[in-house]
Order: sequence, then C-alpha cells, then structure tokens
Amino acid sequence: TFSTMRRIKTWNRSTMSHEKLSNLCMLNVHKKRFKDDSEFIEKVINRFGQQTRGLQFLFD
Repeated sequence: TFSTMRRIKTWNRSTMSHEKLSNLCMLNVHKKRFKDDSEFIEKVINRFGQQTRGLQFLFD
C-alpha cells in the first residue's frame, strides 16, 4: 500500500491539497472494507464533486 500511496502523491503533489491527498490514500488503504458499500462510494463521489477545482479550463 505504501508504493501505491507514493505513486498517488507523486502524480498529484502539485495539484491537490494535503487533506484531499490524505483522504484518497486512506480510501486506497481501506478499499477492501468499502468495496461493496455503494452508498459510501456515492457519498465519496459527491463529496469530491462538490469541492472546487484548482484547475480551470479555457476554451477558445
């Protein structure tokens, strides 16, 4: 699990807050516990969807 957390941290280091990164790592570590809990998964998706993005897209 530490190698997975290291890959996630490397990929998202500059674009993600520490809190969000920690939450994603905790989800990865405990993924077996929540694998079949669809209500929990929906709550996580909604929570991440409500947060503002640090990246803005520009269209010409």
